[in-house]
Amino acid sequence: MGDISTIVGAPAVLVQGHPRTIVVGLYDDDDGAVVPASWTVKLQREGATIVSDSGAGAVSWAYTVPTTVQAADDYYLVWVITESDGTTTPYRQDASVCLQNLHPVIRVQDLVDRVPRLSLTSDEPLLSTDDAEAKAMMLAAMSVAWDDIEKYLRRKGNRSHLILNSYDLTDVHTLHALELLFTGVASSLGGQYLEMARDYGRQYMSARNELVLQYAPADGRSAGARRKASAPIFTGGAWDVDVYDYQQTIPSARRF
Repeated sequence: MGDISTIVGAPAVLVQGHPRTIVVGLYDDDDGAVVPASWTVKLQREGATIVSDSGAGAVSWAYTVPTTVQAADDYYLVWVITESDGTTTPYRQDASVCLQNLHPVIRVQDLVDRVPRLSLTSDEPLLSTDDAEAKAMMLAAMSVAWDDIEKYLRRKGNRSHLILNSYDLTDVHTLHALELLFTGVASSLGGQYLEMARDYGRQYMSARNELVLQYAPADGRSAGARRKASAPIFTGGAWDVDVYDYQQTIPSARRF
């Protein structure tokens, strides 16, 4: 019968002219990872296949969408996953082909600048743990916060035509990362950490609601006024996207 019981693959975001890696997680009844023998994938829209590919082992597909492929949110990936015993599992994953790639632009130092006691050299550090673990906690919060932001932007609708400078997400990303960091610590220590989590959560919501989301015309290229989005309600959660190294300087210019 095969071992796969759970498939984790949130809607995929592909970007014209930019390499993206789509990862699908496979798990058995005990939540253990399942590594298939092979897999195939097709990027489709309205029944037409744009590209097909295949691989072996863990489901991780790297692809650069040509700039000639139309930006839209109604694409989908059709996977067929084959386990070592021959069992095949079909899986369909929603996908968007987008005009713009977005990057995280914050580093651990941005969190420390907001909360100096997060410094790994502080005399009274807020995170009572060794340096490596404290840094890992901050990086984990930053990663989940970015996942949340990516998910929010897609759920807003029309992610394919969103035009946004990555730098404009600096405050939103920093504040949400601090909210998540202190929420995690508060789960065991409570007290001041819970209040800090709530405070940064309020600041995050305020900063997020001040974002002006603009969208290119339908063809993504013609001239004319861009449409603006109203401030939406964030739904929370996390989305598995590309893995970024937050210790690198990441360019914040618009990318098409």
